[in-house]
Amino acid sequence: MENQEYELRRTNGKAQVFDYQVRTDFAKWMEKSEVALITDECGCGWDSLQSTHSPLFAINLAEPIVLKPYLTYQTPKVETVKARAKAGSAFLDFPVNKVTIYPDYRNNPQELKAIRETVESVRNDKYATITEVYIKGYASSEGGYQNNAYLAENRAKALRDYVKGLYHFDQATFTVDFEPEDWAGLEKRLEAMNLEDKDELLAIIRADEPADLDKKKSGSSKS
Repeated sequence: MENQEYELRRTNGKAQVFDYQVRTDFAKWMEKSEVALITDECGCGWDSLQSTHSPLFAINLAEPIVLKPYLTYQTPKVETVKARAKAGSAFLDFPVNKVTIYPDYRNNPQELKAIRETVESVRNDKYATITEVYIKGYASSEGGYQNNAYLAENRAKALRDYVKGLYHFDQATFTVDFEPEDWAGLEKRLEAMNLEDKDELLAIIRADEPADLDKKKSGSSKS
């Protein structure tokens, strides 16, 4: 066993503070040993006090370390009804100023297919029940604001009727919302396009509020 001794004295009635750090070369006997602290307040010396030492921690390097992991399980919070939401988006094409869905018009076959797949992914899950369907419609940003509000609302209602006509939803509720002019969506689509005036168009959108942009438009009622 090795030991190192340091002397501390009280000065002016105050206890001294001693920072201690030591590095010792490893020896074979250390494989199974312990680190202990001995306080000599009587000046009795190491030989007299070594039997009353206070162990700090044991060292055992002679045996391999065997890790014993414990499985912990956190009980999830109780949900009376497990409510989950699934969202999707589609860009339906409408003829100018029309609010009727034409399934074969332009890209509508692909977009309507995506809508059906979203609905069916929930309907075909035996552990899920559709309790609410939320539909929000938008109109393109050209044309008069009031006309765009009419188009956005009634196109959303047309999609609601289209979906309700395809499936039986039991007691599911349908909520229809609309936003007359989708400036955020237009900005996002412009960012992905390769247009000559792309930067100028984006600067116009980002510099004005939608209400100000509407005032700058020509007043055309087409959308």
